[in-house]
Amino acid sequence: MSLPGRVDLVSQRLVFAPNLAWRDFDLKTPIERATGLPVELENAANSCALAEIWFGQHAEGVRNLVAVTVSEGIGCGLILNHQLFKARPEWPASLDIPRFVEDGLECRCGNRGCWEVYASNSAALRYYSQTASPVAAARLLPELWGRL
Repeated sequence: MSLPGRVDLVSQRLVFAPNLAWRDFDLKTPIERATGLPVELENAANSCALAEIWFGQHAEGVRNLVAVTVSEGIGCGLILNHQLFKARPEWPASLDIPRFVEDGLECRCGNRGCWEVYASNSAALRYYSQTASPVAAARLLPELWGRL
């Protein structure tokens, strides 16, 4: 199961998903109980990298790959020497959510200046609402938010 956040490799618990406001959440156990199937959790960007290596049209012979995902947040999945690179639990979360602007705008993760504050879907909507006429923004923004 692909999740937009950090997953603990040992416990298979979701550690933190800022855009969902979920912390230390066990999604694996209830889904396994409900379905009777084994469940593995993985970060969404890592899942995208794996999908590209496994099923991509041009993946044959590819040993290294960077998959950058942009939606509500920004993620990066790395395949190095044909293996998924995973952050270790003791590494700081800043490896998962790099800062783009020192002391920049506040991010949902609690830090300031993260990439997604400046380059995600929600950032694009914020830029639009700041630059569009009030009438156009009031008419279009509810429709766009409904699609995210």
